[in-house]
Amino acid sequence: MTSPARELLANATRQAEERGLGDVFIVDADAHHFEADSWAEIIEYMPDKVMRNYGRNPRPGRPSMVPASLGTTDTAGRLLRDAPSFVDGNRPPDIAATAHYMDAMAADVALAVPTMLQFVGLHPQPEVELNLAGAYNRWLAERIIGVDPRFRPFFYLPFNVPEGCAATVEEFGDIDGAAGFIVTATRYRSVHDNAYMRTYAMLEERGRKLAFHTGHDWLERPASQSNRFLAVNAVNTPHFNITHLANWIVNGLPERFPGLDVVWMEAGLAWLPYLMQRLDSGYAMRSSEAPALKRPPSDYIREMYFTSHPLESTGDAEDLEYIFRRIDAKNSLMWASGYPQWHFDTPSAIWDLDFLDDETRRNILGGTARKLFGLA
Repeated sequence: MTSPARELLANATRQAEERGLGDVFIVDADAHHFEADSWAEIIEYMPDKVMRNYGRNPRPGRPSMVPASLGTTDTAGRLLRDAPSFVDGNRPPDIAATAHYMDAMAADVALAVPTMLQFVGLHPQPEVELNLAGAYNRWLAERIIGVDPRFRPFFYLPFNVPEGCAATVEEFGDIDGAAGFIVTATRYRSVHDNAYMRTYAMLEERGRKLAFHTGHDWLERPASQSNRFLAVNAVNTPHFNITHLANWIVNGLPERFPGLDVVWMEAGLAWLPYLMQRLDSGYAMRSSEAPALKRPPSDYIREMYFTSHPLESTGDAEDLEYIFRRIDAKNSLMWASGYPQWHFDTPSAIWDLDFLDDETRRNILGGTARKLFGLA
């Protein structure tokens, strides 16, 4: 029996062939890989012996160190996107699986983010995140980076431990073959806290990219008022990027770190015109509260980078055309699949937009990421 994932990937291959995407340089700028498949290896990189032993004894179905994420994302199996296993003696199983879906979608490079670790920022013990981040990053550095040059992962910043973030950049900031550093944005820490300024300065000095990857927290007080994941996903998932980006701008971090490139992931695009208009309107009346800014907030937002997934398509192309114009998508937007999540996008989601010219299509699908991340 053919699995749902294999059927979907077969359709993705057909789409790519019909559109001639094999001749287009394509980068998946938010490619999830399944580090849980290598959990036993990752745990052995933990420096703390007690934590290591803790991690060696997971409960069934999920490593015990990782907070569970509430949310019926597969709607009781009706939107199942299983991740088939692939045996490859030269590569770890999750890297082999990623390479398989890249081939199916005609992707040339995957900028990879962890999947299971996305919710560790909600763990009540900061030392757990610190140890997991260290183990994951060392595993990437020693076992993953360089195995397949098309696979470029982000190092994980233990954001609940600010001094740990600086130490992480110090340890891994000069390693080639990585995409940059990622903050899992589903957490409750202020990005403008002075405790992070050294980390930002170190990233800027090294020319490394900083990404914020959002998610949801159904247990957050406002989100807990919703009784369906549909509502939580619509409101709560973009919320974390909205909050962090607003604080980043209002506190003048683009002026303080003008050479630091920042990428915002997993929230789609519909929230951006909303935030740009709200901030510009408020700034016109309360500019004294953002004294470091020299321009309207939307100007700084257009100089940042965004991944497209999940692309909000309602059937009205004018909605997307407006958003693309507002954010200068030709120079700021990067396609991302989000595979194998229930709302993943193939490259055709961008290629088939009639209002885009060929240069813009190619920039979004890979040209902008190639330039930003220095890809061959």
